[in-house]
Amino acid sequence: MEDALGVCQPICSQACGEHEECTAPQHCDCKLGYERHNQTHVCQPVCLSGCPEHSFCAAPDTCECHTGYKKSVHGSCEPSCQSCGNHTFCPKPGQCECLHGYHRPTPHSVDCVPTCSDQCGAHATCVGPERCGCLPDYEMSDNGDCLPKCAPACEDHSYCISPGKCACREGYEGEGNHCTPICGGECGDNSYCARPGECECVAGYKADDAENRSCSSATAMWIIIFVGVVTLIAVVSLISCIAFVFSRRYKKPSYETHTDADGSDMRNVDIGRIDTRLEGIDNSSYI
Repeated sequence: MEDALGVCQPICSQACGEHEECTAPQHCDCKLGYERHNQTHVCQPVCLSGCPEHSFCAAPDTCECHTGYKKSVHGSCEPSCQSCGNHTFCPKPGQCECLHGYHRPTPHSVDCVPTCSDQCGAHATCVGPERCGCLPDYEMSDNGDCLPKCAPACEDHSYCISPGKCACREGYEGEGNHCTPICGGECGDNSYCARPGECECVAGYKADDAENRSCSSATAMWIIIFVGVVTLIAVVSLISCIAFVFSRRYKKPSYETHTDADGSDMRNVDIGRIDTRLEGIDNSSYI
């Protein structure tokens, strides 16, 4: 018979199958891009470059994924899962499993959580496979413990007991961030509690006992001694002066004696008989 262009075409009394055409009278062959399967004798499309795993040749040089798989951005066919949780992957169509290093906390959990072989300490949680991290308001110390954070930082002799709260260390007392040492008994005058159970003298003072609970000023003691010595000297000097004055007052002067140098009693001398003239006086001893 002739086709629309007037060209004679072969006739096949029985219709050719899918992807076949009548190439000669009563003879069907596979169309271009197809080839006959050896066992089924069905014409199948041919993909010259081959199809990746989990896919098939759906048309000449056209591959499609099998049911339950989807094409990835790289052109391969991957299993398809409707809704897998966090830290999971889809190894088979419709089947979600946890990534390596993760597990489901319960059999019915959708999400997978990290696994830590060694249990994390207080105020810590497993944040990644074999990796612990501190809870909010806590921070990791050098030895790996999670300690509470305080802002501002706690002062000397205190520590952060809980987030935002300071407490005094053992041997100290106070309200949170300001702590002072405790001494068993009160420190005495001029001393203070320097460390738990230890008193110290204030600068310029020295201890009067082994526990430094009573202190006195070394400078003040020297002043007292100096003043005492000066006072004693002054008193002794005053007494000596008074004794000297009294001794001079009650001692008779030599001119009050009634005897002359030769022992004669001058009260019996007749002064009227003495020659008082200059030429009558013997001054030979003064020449």
